[in-house]
Amino acid sequence: MKKSIWIAGISAILIIAIVLAVVFRKSLFKPSNKGYSSAKNTHEPLTDIGFPKYYRSLLTDMFSYADSLGIADDINRVSVLKTYDSLVHLPGIDAKAIRTSSGLFFTNSATQFLYNAAYGDTLDILYSGVKLTTDSTRIVNIVLKLAVNGNWQQALDSVEPSSIQYRILKSALNRINSLVKNYPSIDSVDTSSAFALRSNTILKLKAYGLINNNPERDSISDGEFSSAIYRFQKMVHIDTSGTLDKTTIVSIQFPLRKRITEIKRSLNFWRWSSRLAKQPFVLVNVAAARLTVIGDPRVKISMRVIPGKPDDKTPLFTAYFTKVTTYPYWVVPFSIETSEMLPRIQKSISYLAKNDLEVMDRQGCVLDYTSIKWNQYSKRNFPFFIRQQSGCNDALGVLQFSMNCPFDIYLHDTDIRELFGKTHRFLSHGCIRVQEPVLLAKYLLHDKFTATDSIYVSQCLKGQKPKDISMAEKIAAIVYYLTADVNEGGELRFYKDMYDMEK
Repeated sequence: MKKSIWIAGISAILIIAIVLAVVFRKSLFKPSNKGYSSAKNTHEPLTDIGFPKYYRSLLTDMFSYADSLGIADDINRVSVLKTYDSLVHLPGIDAKAIRTSSGLFFTNSATQFLYNAAYGDTLDILYSGVKLTTDSTRIVNIVLKLAVNGNWQQALDSVEPSSIQYRILKSALNRINSLVKNYPSIDSVDTSSAFALRSNTILKLKAYGLINNNPERDSISDGEFSSAIYRFQKMVHIDTSGTLDKTTIVSIQFPLRKRITEIKRSLNFWRWSSRLAKQPFVLVNVAAARLTVIGDPRVKISMRVIPGKPDDKTPLFTAYFTKVTTYPYWVVPFSIETSEMLPRIQKSISYLAKNDLEVMDRQGCVLDYTSIKWNQYSKRNFPFFIRQQSGCNDALGVLQFSMNCPFDIYLHDTDIRELFGKTHRFLSHGCIRVQEPVLLAKYLLHDKFTATDSIYVSQCLKGQKPKDISMAEKIAAIVYYLTADVNEGGELRFYKDMYDMEK
């Protein structure tokens, strides 16, 4: 059921609850475990004909907290509430109709806001192949309770994600927001002098939570400063010298307002992930060049990956894993066949043998490539398939992980394992190479990937025929792009925007 339909469907029920709440309401505000504080209501009281002051104040407080959640407020909810207030006092307004309208306004506004806090906005992805679900009954019940007890803090507590990633990112957002509001010029300070540079750097380190933001402290020691610089360098993945070198100065001067945008995008992702019909899932964060299993308390799997080059971007999508293939053939994509391989073959036919490459016709029959007149072919008339024989020298390595997506994209092993030691790992043509393929296969297939299978692929045999192993259960893969995230150790991390997606 679409969000707009079920929001409208519960309005009448909630109006009754609101009327009862006006009569029987008790003060039930309780301490929140997420540190909310009510925004001060500075608006003038309304008469009985309009929106009851109690609900008006409740919505104002809750809407004012949107920025602390990283929720986009494109329509400016508080401004809409003020406009509604002014309209209900126009001459000739029907008091009874206004009371009903006020109930509808409260219901729709509160429900949409809490829905956003629970499930976020739609992701900016090219394809979604996983089943999503939202618990409308849960949101309905929370809005009913909100109408009765008025405790918006408790309502938000019950809908926000509980993941450690979400909690750490939200804390970082509010800390950085606070520094930016207290120091509006923090991103535009002239740091040409050593004193100004150090002072601005200290403020930025406080924003990142690397120095305690105690207003009573007017200085820090050189040792504390160096330690904070070292931890900042780890946070943004640059050389950890512990000194304020040129690279670190450039990184520390990255605008905090852009960090806020990055964090908000990540918070939306972790809210959206609550829509997955089944947990856990495998997250490939392309920006971090890392794969992590999310939501499975039994395992802690996190490994490096090699995603697509900036000119061959890995697409962002969601899908289910469908099978794991041992000793896969690499069927070379047409663009690589014609742009990279064909010129090398035309230069020396030995290129094919050296790289264990076979040539096939459109029916899949292997051809004698020495009899082919290669110089007569180009990108416009290339009629062949080229595939690489299976084995550890195959570009796909010994394991391939297929998914139900419309792109010719999959996860796989690799024959160049030393590349995982690089910090910059955006090196593939779009597919995703994984650092520990056997570990991933064991996780995805459970008992279907046996000790014998593990030994079999570790032997690096040549010329083996591919063998498909179907999934034991549905496990989702989410390939997304988060430049702000939390690593497996629970530490805030920022990644370079290699795909230029953070505008």
